[in-house]
Amino acid sequence: MDSLNNLLQNITHIRTSALNDWGSIHPLIVHFPIGLLLIVPLFIVLGLIFSKQARAFYLTSLILLWIGTIFLFLAVSSGKLAGERVQPNPAVLETLETHEHFAEESRTLFCILAIVLTGYVSLRLPFPKLQAKWHAISLIGFLFVYTYALLILTTAAHHGGQLVHLHGVTSKMYKWKPHG
Repeated sequence: MDSLNNLLQNITHIRTSALNDWGSIHPLIVHFPIGLLLIVPLFIVLGLIFSKQARAFYLTSLILLWIGTIFLFLAVSSGKLAGERVQPNPAVLETLETHEHFAEESRTLFCILAIVLTGYVSLRLPFPKLQAKWHAISLIGFLFVYTYALLILTTAAHHGGQLVHLHGVTSKMYKWKPHG
């Protein structure tokens, strides 16, 4: 019963933190776009390999890309507020600026990639007999650009990890303890 009570207290605390301090939930939000955006290429490759199920794989990749991109906007937004509370230590501020730069760049890149893939899938689905050669070349080119965007995203994540694990920056949400 204690664990259920703690769970309910934690859920209430997270909800209250989100309503009162958007920046404090940055650590919860930030992992969703990373996970979602990392698996999008898998579904594109599966669509290239299994042509009979390609439509489902491309739609899945498109949905995951848009959800990941939306969460990226939320992560950058909450991160900006969280960054305002960082102590003015030069080393921390330098890491924070680098983290913010790569996070904003990745947000822009994935937004562009989501728009491009939406256009491609919208044109491709009504015309499934699009020349296979050009189809494969287009998607492989898209995957190269996507890989670059993932490198930018993982660089932002790396610098976020440095803020937490090297510089000790934490969210005030994690300073709360449930009543026991």
